[in-house]
Amino acid sequence: MSVELRSSKKEIFLIGDIKYQITGSKLPSNGQVLAVLFYNIREVNLSINESANLTIRECIIYWEKARIPTKSLPNCVKKLVSLYQIWRDLQKNSKKTQDVFKQRRQEFLSNLNNLFDIAHVDALQLIKINEDRVFLQRQREPGRPGHLAGVDKKLTEKEEKTRLRNIEEEKRRVKYLSSLAPSTSSYEHPQRKSSSDSEITVLQENKSSSSGMSSKPDKICIRKNFMTPKLVAALDRCQLSVRDSVFIIEATIEALGHNTDEFPISKSSIHRIRTEMRRKRANAIKINFRYKVPDTVTVHWDGKLLPALDARKSKEERLPIVISYDNNEQLIAVPKLVNSSGSEQAQAVWNAIIDWNLEDRVQILCCDTTASNTGHINGACVLLEQKLGREMLVFACRHHVYELVLKSVFEVKISQVTTSPDIPLFKKFRENWKNVDAQKIEICREKLSCLNDSEINKLIEFYRSELIKEIARDDYRELIELSIIFLGGDTEKKFKIRPPGAMHQARWMARAIYSLKISLLSSQFNISNRDKAALLDVCLFIVTSYVKPWLQCILAVKAPHQDLCFLKSMKAYESIDKSISKAALQKFCQHLWYLTDEASVLSLFDDEVDQETKVKMVANLAKENPSAHIKRYIASKEELCGPLYGMSYL
Repeated sequence: MSVELRSSKKEIFLIGDIKYQITGSKLPSNGQVLAVLFYNIREVNLSINESANLTIRECIIYWEKARIPTKSLPNCVKKLVSLYQIWRDLQKNSKKTQDVFKQRRQEFLSNLNNLFDIAHVDALQLIKINEDRVFLQRQREPGRPGHLAGVDKKLTEKEEKTRLRNIEEEKRRVKYLSSLAPSTSSYEHPQRKSSSDSEITVLQENKSSSSGMSSKPDKICIRKNFMTPKLVAALDRCQLSVRDSVFIIEATIEALGHNTDEFPISKSSIHRIRTEMRRKRANAIKINFRYKVPDTVTVHWDGKLLPALDARKSKEERLPIVISYDNNEQLIAVPKLVNSSGSEQAQAVWNAIIDWNLEDRVQILCCDTTASNTGHINGACVLLEQKLGREMLVFACRHHVYELVLKSVFEVKISQVTTSPDIPLFKKFRENWKNVDAQKIEICREKLSCLNDSEINKLIEFYRSELIKEIARDDYRELIELSIIFLGGDTEKKFKIRPPGAMHQARWMARAIYSLKISLLSSQFNISNRDKAALLDVCLFIVTSYVKPWLQCILAVKAPHQDLCFLKSMKAYESIDKSISKAALQKFCQHLWYLTDEASVLSLFDDEVDQETKVKMVANLAKENPSAHIKRYIASKEELCGPLYGMSYL
């Protein structure tokens, strides 16, 4: 059955008739591959990529006949699709008569009969026969001069003999391996007796041809599994991808003088081993944790915006979930959240608790005081109590509360009119850091006139004692050091002012650290007198009334008494700065809901609470009418204005 090739409906702009196959005795031209491409598109109804793939496979047949190495198939397809896009652009502008478009169409037409070059980039070096090399060079000339010659019978016979010899050698190798199967199954390496520590692979060298030469003795090669748990942990710690791990491991093996063929260093092997060891390690951690965990534990959670694992330059909401007990912590899950609502967080925490079999042991919930966590109806804490079927002891994260206090104080003094995540004043300071000499520190002693020498020395002594203790983060240590410098306690110049770090709105400690740095280096920084005075007010609040309670608020038994002392100090701070006192009190009193009977009773174990107060607390607990606010305590205006603030905290 003949195929109709000539039809007015099948004429392609600038190309002409479509063709169902490539013909001729030359390497395919641009026009030929485009004609076949359009046949696959118009007649076979294939997509562009499918048509290009099919056309390239037909084109490669000619290149293989010419014994010329080609590029990889995806690169060849990409080249053909690019040629199609050039034609598509010309078709869109086919009605335009400007000279530039006419010139482009003429250049395209003149190039149709030229070679569609898909040769390997090093083809001239890879070709062994000089005639083939000359043929490729001639085909690359305009018009593709030259033709494919007939079949080289001598070369064909030589290749056929090589192919048959390889088949015979493969058969002998398979037969030899099958005969060694019983013996190799019981073989043990003298240094690694466990079968899990080594994989034994028997290889046979190529035997000599049938010319009568004696064959070499067989060689047994042992593939050693060197991927230990410690090595896998090191690769994960350095965040190396599978590809990077293969490069490093292979280079290390060669540097140590070993044969890389003896080790499983392929990409798939490394990926499989790392995945398996991670799974085993995770299961071991979970099993060991079940034997050590006590009957009462605390579950902590806090949402974080982290880089996505499945997309570049994108973020996703993650919820780290931690179990703490007896000064020990264990991360149990970091699930991905669809959103940060209370129900979503509660479900994620509940799934982690069930997965680790902790539903009967979790008695305390610790989280930030956001509405999604502490809401009356849809808060995560309320929903978790419903899932667990019992009331829980709720601990508010005191660092989060003090963060909000510092934010409110800072915004009262430093007016910001911006929607940027960065604080403009701090951004300006960081950009000018290269012009600042960190050794030229200016201490405003007149600002400390509200404190006597004994109070200043007491604060400096406290901060120095905190530096001796183990500090979890470097920015905590930096805040303490800056506080000592601001109070004039660094007489020996031991502390250095570090370059500015993170400063965006979410980094709450940046407000404290940046404020102290700018105040200490204000003589070298162009800042208005108003902002300078405001920063000094903020710094005085930080070093005298903020840092000390912030460092001591992490213990649940000390938190109630600590917060009451902070309230007293803020009431007394009215004599120094009323605006700061009002802002701090207003924000802090919004988070006193945790001071219920069940949470405040922990103060019985606080050494700083006197014995008389503890006796009164016990007497109040014996009353028949407990507090009406079981889960939340809301202080009245009379309580906040009463004699509670009679003593100073400094």
